[in-house]
Amino acid sequence: MPTVMVQGANASTLSIVYDSQPNADLAILVRNAINAGIQSTLTPLGNGSILPVDRAQTPVPPLLPAGKTGEYVFSTPGVAIMPRGYDFVVVTAPVANLTGNGDANQQILAGAANVTFNAGGGAGGAGSVITGGGNNQITIPVTDAGSWSIAMGNGNNTVRALGGGNDTIVVGGGTNRITLGGGQSV
Repeated sequence: MPTVMVQGANASTLSIVYDSQPNADLAILVRNAINAGIQSTLTPLGNGSILPVDRAQTPVPPLLPAGKTGEYVFSTPGVAIMPRGYDFVVVTAPVANLTGNGDANQQILAGAANVTFNAGGGAGGAGSVITGGGNNQITIPVTDAGSWSIAMGNGNNTVRALGGGNDTIVVGGGTNRITLGGGQSV
């Protein structure tokens, strides 16, 4: 099974195992953006664009400085509501329940975790949810008009894409339930 290595908080490296190469390939694209943004934070001038925070040390994501984007590492089970700007979420805990922030480029990476994600309902909320297994529940509410890319691994997944955006949904093996809303169905 492919493993994607992502930079996390406190100079840590996180391993996310995917059960399909296509999902790992998508995760690599997001990983590259995260790693580049964090690396620029570690330069002597410290002008990086992405600030990583780990749930183990900071259960509630702090507000970000102006012009910065957050990476929230969900390393311990629990619930979190992402403030604006936390557009990267990396789940390494076995269970995570999170609510998105309505931003236009949210990216959620998870391996075989059981993830419950509610996009949060911002009118322009959009992004990607890429998992590598687990039993996941993904909800894009009616109030979310943005387009989402949802790539689920093998597991029993429920996707409720109820918003008005044109969502792309790919599921792996398992018992999957998909409910569509006002977007285009192809």
